[in-house]
Amino acid sequence: MQAARTTFRIRTARNPGHALAKVGPLCLKSAPMQTDPPPPRRKWHLKRWFTVLIIAVFAWSGWRVYDKRNAIKEARGLGWHLEYTDPVEAIQVRWVRAFRKDTWTDGVEFVLVPSNEAKEHLAIIERLNPRGLGIIDATTLGDLSALGSLTRLRRIWLRGCAGLTNVSALKNLSTLGLIDLTGCTGLTRESVEALKAALPNATIIEP
Repeated sequence: MQAARTTFRIRTARNPGHALAKVGPLCLKSAPMQTDPPPPRRKWHLKRWFTVLIIAVFAWSGWRVYDKRNAIKEARGLGWHLEYTDPVEAIQVRWVRAFRKDTWTDGVEFVLVPSNEAKEHLAIIERLNPRGLGIIDATTLGDLSALGSLTRLRRIWLRGCAGLTNVSALKNLSTLGLIDLTGCTGLTRESVEALKAALPNATIIEP
């Protein structure tokens, strides 16, 4: 036994690499490598998410009001007639209106666009998103596709728009209650009947 121990010590001393080759793998198996634990994740409480939501809602509402005011300024600069309720003034009269959706989304009740300016400035009408829209004597207006996004539109007057040939964009506006097509001589009988079928509850005044 003593001779065996002496032999092992001598071999280790003479050839340390040989002993490390035999002992090393055993050490790696018995003692696995330790890694640092991952950092703890930052937890978001319900109050923080609610605060972010409130900020996002007010930012979106503020942007909508800012964009609509710019559209109103541009429309008045063109000489259009507008009926508009300012949400800030409405809130000053009654502060609880600040928490009502219609205070921020509503506002422009009626827009009257004279002559052929409707075709050139359809983007302004889309930004105003009025409840009532009057387009008078727009002889170059042939299509209403840009008005398909007016989700608040209740009444539309298209008097004297002789160049109008397509009113299919109005079919998707289920909120429409009145459509005046007086003087729109470019519309066919079939297109008017198709509009009536799509909006059975709307009052449609034919050309």
